[in-house]
Amino acid sequence: MPKAELPPDEEARLRALESYGILDTPQEPEYDAITELASSICETPISVVNFIADGRQWFKSEVGLGVRETPLDPSICAHAILQSELFVVQDTTKDARFADNPLVVGDPQLRFYAGALLRSREGHPLGTLCVLDTRPRELTDSQLSALQVLAEHVRNMLELRRSNEELREIADSLGVALAARQRLVATVAHDLRTPLNVITLAARMLQDPETSPQVARVVAGRLGRASSSMTRLVEDLLDLEAHAGGGLSIEPRPMALAPLLRDVVELMTPLADQASVNLVLEVSRDGEVAGDYARLHQVVTNLVGNALKFTPTGGEVRVRMEVEGSVVSVCVTDTGVGIALEDREAIFDPFVRVRSMNTRGAGLGLAIARRVLEAHRGSIGVESEVGAGSSFCFTLPTLSS
Repeated sequence: MPKAELPPDEEARLRALESYGILDTPQEPEYDAITELASSICETPISVVNFIADGRQWFKSEVGLGVRETPLDPSICAHAILQSELFVVQDTTKDARFADNPLVVGDPQLRFYAGALLRSREGHPLGTLCVLDTRPRELTDSQLSALQVLAEHVRNMLELRRSNEELREIADSLGVALAARQRLVATVAHDLRTPLNVITLAARMLQDPETSPQVARVVAGRLGRASSSMTRLVEDLLDLEAHAGGGLSIEPRPMALAPLLRDVVELMTPLADQASVNLVLEVSRDGEVAGDYARLHQVVTNLVGNALKFTPTGGEVRVRMEVEGSVVSVCVTDTGVGIALEDREAIFDPFVRVRSMNTRGAGLGLAIARRVLEAHRGSIGVESEVGAGSSFCFTLPTLSS
């Protein structure tokens, strides 16, 4: 029994068939009506809407067979999809391709076959609408014409199915985009809250008539830095919008990290004092890196701001820097609520709300932090225990490396 050759574009053909999402779906009255009508018009006991899949032929609808799937090797339809349009075999016993076919010499003892091709919109042959009989015969011109008209109707139903699926995918994408926009609004409020709080406290101190000129100058400096931090966050939002899957631009220059850490701790001390949280800085040895000062300042500010937010009254937030070989590590450790294991990776994704933190989360800030550090050839991770606190650590290569 000669097997049908595979179409020359078999991989593309199978992809096209898969795109319709038709395989292994339940029976549908619309397709059953087609096979029943084809069987009636062509006066055959068997009619099938057939798709040639990988290693099998599968029937969306059938009359007279009683099965939904058969192996591909004995398939007459596998030969039919190699033809241009209609494929007719008036007597299978007289055709060398099918004379010893198991479906011819055994049950159901097929003797006649006529199949009209079902093509994808790209022109790939997907299967056939075929009629079969257990005796040799001929179809009239009107019967052959009707078979082609019915096949065209099946093709239209397939295209409608694929169009509906594409519309559902578009609707799902729009839903995801809308949800992302909604999360964006929520995370903007979170990521701007830290500098806004600094500005609010600074404004109150400047309005206090008992504030000395020396203190006022210090507060004014904090106010300016908080304002710059807000500006940077807004710019980052625009960066994420313009480069949805890309990185952030950085301007690395040789710099020491210790002064940056001291500046962040000084900036955040008023917030720590207000929350009655002890904010501590530990620098065993300064480390020089090739870094973008403003970007790294933003990273540390975000980590410290998050730590303060999730640490209860009387707790502690510790900022520690160490240099080991060619790597500088900075850890921000708190005694706060902690993060559940299943949420620890998700917190670095944009716009993610972390349920275990019982808040809107640090989605945007940590997502930006990861991208900033990766742009510096660094990395960031977290260790945490629910109820005991968290430790966010990032590493950067030293300038010498």
